[in-house]
Amino acid sequence: ETRDYPYGRMFAHVVGYNAKGKSGLESKCNFDLLKSNANLLSQIESNLKGEKSIGDNVYTTLDTRVQKAAYDALSGEKGAVVAMDPETGKVIAMVSKPDFRPALVKENWKELNTDEDALLINRATQGLYPPGSTFKVITALEFMREHRMNKVRFQIQIHKVVWDPERKGV
Repeated sequence: ETRDYPYGRMFAHVVGYNAKGKSGLESKCNFDLLKSNANLLSQIESNLKGEKSIGDNVYTTLDTRVQKAAYDALSGEKGAVVAMDPETGKVIAMVSKPDFRPALVKENWKELNTDEDALLINRATQGLYPPGSTFKVITALEFMREHRMNKVRFQIQIHKVVWDPERKGV
C-alpha cells in the first residue's frame, strides 16, 4: 500500500509516518486505514479481481487553516503549538518544529534518526516543557476557592494576541 500526504510537512508530526515503524495517527489509526467496512460480497469481489479493498477514512478535528497559521508562526523556530477548542477540548491544530517529510521517511531514515535537532520528536506530545504561565490559572483558582472570592469584584480583560515574528517572546 502507499500513503499520500497532501499537506507534506505541515501535518508531519500529528499524522506521523508509516515506514520503518509508525507514529502519530498513522500508528493509532493504522488498523482502520487498512481494513475496510465494505460489505463482505464487495470485499470478495475485489479479492477475486485482484484488487485491493480501500481502507476506511479517519476523521479528525484538525482545522487546516489553524494548522497552517500555527505552522507558519513557528517558521524556522524549534518548538510546538497546540490549539484546542476550549468548549469541547478538541484539538484543532498541533504543530511541532523542526519537522520532516512523511512521504520520505523510509529514504531519509538514517538522517532523521541522527539529526541533532531530533526531527522525529513530536515536541507537542513528547517534549519535556515546564507548565509555565498556564499553571498560574490553577493557582489563581485555588486561591479564589480558599478565600471565597464572591465578596471581591474584579475585572478580566482578554486581549487577542497576534504572533509577530519580529518580537521575540510574544
